[in-house]
Amino acid sequence: MKTRLITTATALLLGLACTQCGTTGCEDFETYPAGSTYSVGNALSGGPSGSWVFADYTWFDGRTTSNGTATIDQRNQAGENGQDIRLNNIYMLRGYEDHADRITFWIGYYGGNVNLMLNDSLYYATNNVRDWVGYAFPDITSLTVKLVRNVPGGAIYHIDAQGDIRSFGIGGQELWLDHVCTY
Repeated sequence: MKTRLITTATALLLGLACTQCGTTGCEDFETYPAGSTYSVGNALSGGPSGSWVFADYTWFDGRTTSNGTATIDQRNQAGENGQDIRLNNIYMLRGYEDHADRITFWIGYYGGNVNLMLNDSLYYATNNVRDWVGYAFPDITSLTVKLVRNVPGGAIYHIDAQGDIRSFGIGGQELWLDHVCTY
């Protein structure tokens, strides 16, 4: 497991502040047209829980790329009904002005490594998100993070992070994301 620092200040400067996060809000990606594609530097705004920005993705060896894409699709690869967002060598993040107490979300993991950032610490699992099952996340001492596989041996996971959350981001190579809820 490797880590890289991304600051909350950077997230806020990029315009990612979630101003509605004092209340419960979920992003299901239903308000965006199916087939919409986003690249590094684009923003996804207008959803029920604030804005996201797309940034460079970190591969397992620490190199980054800005050539990835995120696409809204209807394949239900993250285990929820309706639309998902597919991340392909891209990273999406946001900051929270008022801090969130909890974030839950579903991912469909179908290969490659995954970037997960909570409170300025970026973790990237080296080629296997299953590395995170039972992982202690040593730099996130103020948070409790749980990763649960939906079906034993399956590709769908539910992640639940609780504590004082100032920033959140996720990226992947063959990764679908859905039902991102802040409380």
